Amino acid sequence: MSERRAQNRYSVWFPMKLEAPSLDDGVAVSRNVSSTGLLMVAAKKLEVGAAITVTFRVTKGAPQQTVQARIVRCERNSEASGLFPFRIAVEFVEPRADLEPLLSDVQAAQKKSG
Repeated sequence: MSERRAQNRYSVWFPMKLEAPSLDDGVAVSRNVSSTGLLMVAAKKLEVGAAITVTFRVTKGAPQQTVQARIVRCERNSEASGLFPFRIAVEFVEPRADLEPLLSDVQAAQKKSG
């Protein structure tokens, strides 16, 4: 199977706030992130195609990021069932190349400490 991703993916974990018309209290945790989208684990199921706003900080001291995205995949999280029973992939409406250096630094720091 060939790899379809055109952008580097960074395995970084941080909390996120999700906002969508069908969501009253959305929280999630990132699993991997690129300049064009991300994979997260979430407490609530979201519909494929739905528009969503994702707000996060890559690290505690980093600037807050707010991105508009759309849900491209939502499935049961086979790795966990409790707090975050869904895996959700989103595609950013606009690519965010400015995230790449932050993500690279955080991934390197997490590997050193973990």
